[in-house]
Amino acid sequence: MKKNQKLNFISNTLEDVQQLLSAPKPLRSRLLDFVKFLAHEFNARSSGIYLLNDDYFLESYVYYDRDEGAQPQSKFRVGEGVLGYILSTGKPAMIDNLTTHPNFVYRPGATDYIYLALVGYPIVTSKGRVGVLTALTNLSKPNHILLKLRMVLYS
Repeated sequence: MKKNQKLNFISNTLEDVQQLLSAPKPLRSRLLDFVKFLAHEFNARSSGIYLLNDDYFLESYVYYDRDEGAQPQSKFRVGEGVLGYILSTGKPAMIDNLTTHPNFVYRPGATDYIYLALVGYPIVTSKGRVGVLTALTNLSKPNHILLKLRMVLYS
């Protein structure tokens, strides 16, 4: 992708995201539209937003899976599992094979994630780190899909 193409891609994508998030709908509905957009725009299998609940567990707030549509039920403490690790470090992560990551924690349904790559970004507000944005894709898909997502989220 040439520099001008990258800038146009980022500009158009950010405009689309801005429109989705400013729609006159309840917040959860707008965020669900956003994760659906991410999954389709970047050809990811799924995308989701995990937020800290009142008990300081990360749990799925909105989630979209192009293949199954099932909502994950797992909860993670800060520092536990890959998502808890991303939240605890406050740093984005691009993991080529989720189940081989040293912080991967098996939970029921985890077999659905074998051979998937994950991109995770901590969600930081004025209150600190409050969640993680995720995108999962098949390892057979080119890594440039994950890199495009990273480009948009860092711009």
